[in-house]
Amino acid sequence: MFCVVYQLKVKSGREEDFRVAWHAVTKTLLDDYGSLGARLHKSEDGHWIAYAQWANRELWQEGHVFVEERSKQMHVDELLEEFPHTLLKLTLIDDLLVSIGLK
Repeated sequence: MFCVVYQLKVKSGREEDFRVAWHAVTKTLLDDYGSLGARLHKSEDGHWIAYAQWANRELWQEGHVFVEERSKQMHVDELLEEFPHTLLKLTLIDDLLVSIGLK
C-alpha cells in the first residue's frame, strides 16, 4: 500500500466549501482511479492534513494527474491560502489501524 500525506491551509470562512470539494474529488478517486480512500484532519495550528491510501504508487500517480485537473476545474485554489504541500509519501510496512467508517 502507498500513502500520501498533504498539508493545506484553507481560507477562513471557506472551510465548508473546501470540504465539499475535497469530498467530490476523493469520491471520484475512489470510484474511478483505484484510490483506497482518504481522511481529512485539522491540526491545532490551523492547517488541514489529508491522508490518502492507494494500492501502489503507480495508481496514485495516475490519480494525482486527475486531482490537479479536477482541483483547477473546481477552483479549489480559491479556497486555499497556499498550494497544497506533500508532507510524506509512504510505503506501508505493517497495518494495525482499525477503521470505524466515520462519515
